[in-house]
Amino acid sequence: MKTARGIFVTATDTEVGKTFVAAGLARALKAQGVDVGVMKPVASGGRRTDDGLVSDDARQLAEAVDSTDDMSLVNPVCLGATLAPLVAARLEGKRVDLGAVWRAYETLAARHEFLLVEGIGGLLVPLDEGATVLDLITMFRLPALVVTRPTLGTINHTLLTVRSAREHGVDVVGLVINAVRPVQPSQAVETNPAILAEWSKTPVLANLPHNPDPAAHADAFAQLAREVLARCGHAPRS
Repeated sequence: MKTARGIFVTATDTEVGKTFVAAGLARALKAQGVDVGVMKPVASGGRRTDDGLVSDDARQLAEAVDSTDDMSLVNPVCLGATLAPLVAARLEGKRVDLGAVWRAYETLAARHEFLLVEGIGGLLVPLDEGATVLDLITMFRLPALVVTRPTLGTINHTLLTVRSAREHGVDVVGLVINAVRPVQPSQAVETNPAILAEWSKTPVLANLPHNPDPAAHADAFAQLAREVLARCGHAPRS
């Protein structure tokens, strides 16, 4: 299979709004005429339903683009405990089936002109006995978009993430600063965007203030979609 056009949305940590950004970006890509597929390869903290475990993150992604793809493709691995996948799988007496993940990825990549994939936690979160989220990105051969927070401490976390990705051959196309919670004005919040761009040598493609309503960020997501398409070398079909 040839390398798919797409983007892998990762983050510096958990709880930085990765799904919020991924869903907003996916929605904006679709609005710009892109046939976009979405995928959450591995999820934990699944909600138990009559149909089995369901990832709310994966559902949010699918709903953002009105996906008709089966959820077994959008989210091939869903675990119950809200833990790193390796740990959650051990507690359930399971193994994370990366073969199923790859087969789902191949199917979606062949079906859609652009594929948005959301990771879990940060780059070095273990998925199984020998693979991390970073290994998943390199397996998919996708460029990465890094979601980070605006507050004190973000410089170290972001630079470590970008360095680790690039040392493994991943093209980091941009950063998204996302305020999951209300943020008090400070010198750190004011100066972090410029320092992150300078030291990571990576553009800040969006700086989202706290607002849980995606519609409030519609213009920012539209611009982010245009930037991502351009940096991934993709032009929507006319």
